[in-house]
Amino acid sequence: MGNRGFKLFSFLVLFLTFSCASLSTRGDSRLPEVQASLLKEKISNGRLQQIFVKFPLKSKKDWVSAYETGDLTIQAEWNQKIIPFFIDQQDNDGIVFRGLLGIPYREPVGPKKISVQIEFDGYQWEQHLMFEVFEGKYKAEKLRVAPRKIKPNPSDEKRIEKEYLETRKIYQTRTPIKYWKGPFRLPIRSGVTSPYGTKRLYNKSFSGYHSGLDLRARTGAPIRAPESGKVVLAKPLFFTGGTVILDHGYGLFTVYAHLSKITVELNQILKKGDRIGLAGATGRVTGPHLHWGMTVQQAKINPLEMTKKGIR
Repeated sequence: MGNRGFKLFSFLVLFLTFSCASLSTRGDSRLPEVQASLLKEKISNGRLQQIFVKFPLKSKKDWVSAYETGDLTIQAEWNQKIIPFFIDQQDNDGIVFRGLLGIPYREPVGPKKISVQIEFDGYQWEQHLMFEVFEGKYKAEKLRVAPRKIKPNPSDEKRIEKEYLETRKIYQTRTPIKYWKGPFRLPIRSGVTSPYGTKRLYNKSFSGYHSGLDLRARTGAPIRAPESGKVVLAKPLFFTGGTVILDHGYGLFTVYAHLSKITVELNQILKKGDRIGLAGATGRVTGPHLHWGMTVQQAKINPLEMTKKGIR
């Protein structure tokens, strides 16, 4: 091999070494064969990404007890957001921890990197996982609502700002309790009248997107909890009318809007199937229906993501 060929070979070795560094892991006997992975290598905006960390049983360590006592900490970081993990399942091969990440509707397309970080017995372990975000295929629609809901007066604007700050604070919460036990079900058994992500034009002027999905519901129809959760908001809001927000734990929330009546109280713990309230036409609406939304790590995503088979 000539001198030029040797330099080229050396360059390729260095290039491959550094390009693979983001996928490498650092470990010793205290963290043997830890495996981190993603559910999807490619995902559209508005969808649910899931992160898995697996510890082998052959290590003869009680990872569950270490996690519950705080001796073992697991988290992921993406876009300056911290993603908490919960115990997912245990089988003959090992123990799996899972973290949920919502991909925002307006997330730019392209490659993304998640940093998974583990601390145990004074040792820090990190792995970088790559995935790609592509633009989802969402429809568009035109709606006509009360002019005040598009151009609020100064008093309304103060109320809107106050409610925005209140709900933002709620969605920033990371309750370390996993209330849900399996796939979510629809809060009312009916058809979807407006899907998530629909681009909207209100009164030919104001544009936005649908941050949840609308389910057909007559005024007075009972709305039920799709899974267990804690009531963290239950009152009328300017845009969404009679509104209830449930905290399901670990950064996962659901919202139920335009209710004609709220039948739950703040801090109440609901089980799957418990009644939340009655459907209505309050807030910014064109008629009676239920708006069902979901927020995961402060990102509003399609709530149908949590109804899929395999969700635990």
